[in-house]
Amino acid sequence: MPLAQPPENATPDQIAKTEAIRQKMLRLAQDKYLFRVQDRRVATGLIVEDGRLVGLKVAETKVKGRNAELVPGSEYQLRAPMVISSIGSVPEKIPGIVMKGEYYDFNNESLTRYGGSDHVFGVGNVVTGQGNIRSSLLHSQEVTTKLVEDYIGVADGGTATTRFYAGGEARGAAQAQAVRDLVPAMRGLSYDEIAALEQRIRVLQERIGYTGDYDSWIASVTPSITAGQVDFPTDIALEATRQSSAAFYCAECR
Repeated sequence: MPLAQPPENATPDQIAKTEAIRQKMLRLAQDKYLFRVQDRRVATGLIVEDGRLVGLKVAETKVKGRNAELVPGSEYQLRAPMVISSIGSVPEKIPGIVMKGEYYDFNNESLTRYGGSDHVFGVGNVVTGQGNIRSSLLHSQEVTTKLVEDYIGVADGGTATTRFYAGGEARGAAQAQAVRDLVPAMRGLSYDEIAALEQRIRVLQERIGYTGDYDSWIASVTPSITAGQVDFPTDIALEATRQSSAAFYCAECR
């Protein structure tokens, strides 16, 4: 996640200034907390010895636009007594979901529609690739506004606030009718499709031992710390490397 973001439509000078701020913030943090950074690296596997996680296999990447490509022959072992996993912003590959590089296949327009459906839209870091909460919030607001205006079709000029309040009952009725006309035209999920989704969720939960009680589950998978060592379950570590955060808005699921 970038430590600082340039403004929209930034000039080259503004971009250069933002990059300098990022480098300064990182340098200050390294000096204070005594850590090192290896940039443009990706975990490719686990190093397990005697049932314990003792490190990661990592490789260098070459960044092109929003895609990070592995550099052939650059893989090496990064050993450590403790591995702390964090959830990133690159979505997990899901069978049936079309990918564009490391990301789901969303178009690059302001109304980020998924390429495999007319009724699925993406908001936040699953589209932007940025783990910044405020950036995700602003993006979701922008997409939602566009969804109401362009997809549902209730806009006819002016700002959203003006449209919804200044038009009075006549305009409100027309907008409501536009939504009412569109929603029934969307095909709802069938009973079998809903059941298949629920079954898929249960399989994923069972794979990591989740029973529906979060408190007891997190207590059971949290590593115990004794005498300077961490007993970290490797199956959970592997699962953590696969998980990502993603946000969808599905106009078809009602």
